[in-house]
Amino acid sequence: MTVRNGQVTLVRQSYGERAFQEVLSGSVLPDLSLHLGGTGQRVGAKHPWSADFMGRFNDTTDQASGALSDWHREEFRACRLALSR
Repeated sequence: MTVRNGQVTLVRQSYGERAFQEVLSGSVLPDLSLHLGGTGQRVGAKHPWSADFMGRFNDTTDQASGALSDWHREEFRACRLALSR
């Protein structure tokens, strides 16, 4: 995850038999809250998934919670994202 001037970009990718790429973007607000959203897709898949995360940078629990949803916007996985500075 890269943060520059309050703008956030997160890229996850995997190679090999289960190759995929996921790109999320968002911004860090003045209260240090964070919203990330974007899409991911396996190589060869017909449809992407959507990802949506909300979180906050703070002194105790730097994390974001979110979910992955299929192309029908039906949630299929709850996720947590560890944030660090």
